[in-house]
Amino acid sequence: MHKLSFFLIVILWIAAADAAVIRGTVRDDHGHALPYVNVIVDGTQRGTTTVDDGSFHLTDIEPGQWTLRFTLLGFENQKLTADLNQDTLALAVTMTESAIELGNVDITTDRIPTGIAPHEPIRTEIISGEDIQARSVGGTMMSALEGESSLKTRPCAMCGSHGIGMQGMDASYTEVSVDGMPVFSGLGTLYGLDGLAAADVSQVEMVKGSGSNEAGSAAMAGALNLVSVKATDSTSLRASASVNQYGQNNVSASATGLLLRLPMRFSISQQSQPTRIDNDKDGVTDTPKLHRTNLLWSTALPNAAGGEITLSNRLYHERRFAGELAWSKGDRGSADVYGREVLTSRYEGGAGYLSRSAPTRFSLDAAWVIHEQDSWYGTTEFDAQQQIAAAKAAMDHSWSAAHTSTAQLAYTYQNYGDNLRLATVTDQRWSVPGIMVQHTWSPRERWTLQAGTRAEYYEEDGVVFVPRGSAQWKSDHGTTVRFSAGAGYRPVTIFSLDEAVMMGFEDITLDENLRAERSTSFNLNLHQAWTGRSVAGNVDVNAFYTHFDHKAIIAFGSHHNQTVYTNADRAYNRGVEVQARVSEGQGWSFKAGATRSEMRYRANGRWRYGELQHIYSGDARLGKIWRKAGIKSELSADVVGPQYLPEGRSRVKSPPYVLWDATAAKTWNHFEVTLAVKNIFDWTQSDNPYPRDPTTGRLMTDTALMYGPLIGRTVFCGVSYFL
Repeated sequence: MHKLSFFLIVILWIAAADAAVIRGTVRDDHGHALPYVNVIVDGTQRGTTTVDDGSFHLTDIEPGQWTLRFTLLGFENQKLTADLNQDTLALAVTMTESAIELGNVDITTDRIPTGIAPHEPIRTEIISGEDIQARSVGGTMMSALEGESSLKTRPCAMCGSHGIGMQGMDASYTEVSVDGMPVFSGLGTLYGLDGLAAADVSQVEMVKGSGSNEAGSAAMAGALNLVSVKATDSTSLRASASVNQYGQNNVSASATGLLLRLPMRFSISQQSQPTRIDNDKDGVTDTPKLHRTNLLWSTALPNAAGGEITLSNRLYHERRFAGELAWSKGDRGSADVYGREVLTSRYEGGAGYLSRSAPTRFSLDAAWVIHEQDSWYGTTEFDAQQQIAAAKAAMDHSWSAAHTSTAQLAYTYQNYGDNLRLATVTDQRWSVPGIMVQHTWSPRERWTLQAGTRAEYYEEDGVVFVPRGSAQWKSDHGTTVRFSAGAGYRPVTIFSLDEAVMMGFEDITLDENLRAERSTSFNLNLHQAWTGRSVAGNVDVNAFYTHFDHKAIIAFGSHHNQTVYTNADRAYNRGVEVQARVSEGQGWSFKAGATRSEMRYRANGRWRYGELQHIYSGDARLGKIWRKAGIKSELSADVVGPQYLPEGRSRVKSPPYVLWDATAAKTWNHFEVTLAVKNIFDWTQSDNPYPRDPTTGRLMTDTALMYGPLIGRTVFCGVSYFL
């Protein structure tokens, strides 16, 4: 392992070449650093973006006279002519604020590079669309998020669904939205996220902890917002195809431009795993056989009613199978041959309006979802339907340079029904009106204070207040300190926790008096950025603590396929995460992160560790770009720490492991060819999650033992065309 890593690093280093560099800093009229300024070399396709401390680096620039353009939303564009006749040219640029000041209504921000958003009082982490596409394997958005620092996806080898966990907690405590609207909930989170195409996401925004008023009341671990590629983005065309050695393939195409004098965007992607894979020869699939189709269309009226009107629609259809190789469609519901056949049909629609007025901005948003499941889990048929409708009206007003207020009216309707016959009724209908108010105050140049609350009405608990607030302090030396605190609330249903689906709805017991969960969380964040002659970087440390009242827990039975839902007497989650990023002018970059967390709960007077929660995790990525040659590469390692297992298993904790991946891409003209190797060292878990009944020989599934991959080294080849 270490020899291969060293060998790859040496190859990357030898291939690096000396190049002339233009570097500098960009500040505003008050001398404050301006990150995320676009720096473009006129007459070329070369450009970059300033980092947290306002610095930038442009490499591989030929000697001569060049004109550089500097652009940033809310500031006047700047042009600067530079004579490059030396190895390194240092520049100092000042930008002036424009007459129109734009506020921020939603959690959605303007597109910025990967990193921590510097101007947000709440710690907001960004993954850019470029990085999402570069990290995606098979064209899916979820594959791009695997291994992201403290953002852990937990795939289920049997059902094939993914979840997104933050701060060491399971995925059900993370709110997932699209363009600020809560279109994913319950069924959608389990079966809809997998179908999202990486090409349709312009950036991912992550707020960890429950300090943001923009996030919903159920965002106890944090919120993840997917920002869609807009129809008003620059004209583009992209098509890609990839395949691995097992025949898994993905074909996608997207186009953005004018049609009938309107900006429109079309996207289609299709992913297929046509064969049943059983590398360990146990007669059970190691990964689901599947077929997915995703269609998206959006348009915009950019100059309507003093603002912009947007419309979008998405269709998603999927069929997946996992189970015994001998299973056929005639074995649906069979007790002798086990199989899970999952059929998902989903439609999402959205509409929005955003005014361009200043200093007051208005926005109106609406979203609606129709989700249907028609599935068999062994002998259990699962026929479910879910409808979601959400609307939001928001106003953002800047009273002065120091004071900004936001008010929001929201309404969410959700109707869920299924054919399950359990002790507790699973059919649910929610109608939740709410209001959110927030005020941001910058009393001094380096201080920002933000406070607000959500008030929502629930039929069972009446009006629920969810207050949240934060404070930010910034120094002139790249240091930022943030503190946030907030409450959380969510009613508990069978789909609040995803284990029921992973267990296949077998032998489930729900406490008849299951109470709504409430939480209070605190986050303390330190962010330090620096820049040198040819190197820039930052370190980010985040400590977190969450206290729960009536936390819903899964009390696994002593035998397989038994799951009990109940409330804990007391519970808490605490931990710390550390991230570091370094980049230098020759195209090298390095990123590393680690999270250590502890989830504990008390039930029946006894304290226990939270089952299936990662005790620690980590990741590291080393990348190199050769711009002249059009080559980029990355070597990454994802450390997956142990999880506490329920009682009755052969071990107390699952073993830790490391997954190594490598990618390389070559670009010329409008084509890109990619080679990716996942799980280089062919690691698979040793525990068998599919034991058989010793008497009947029938297959049993134990979700608690699904902690790692069952499929080893996978090689992907892909080609893309972009214009």
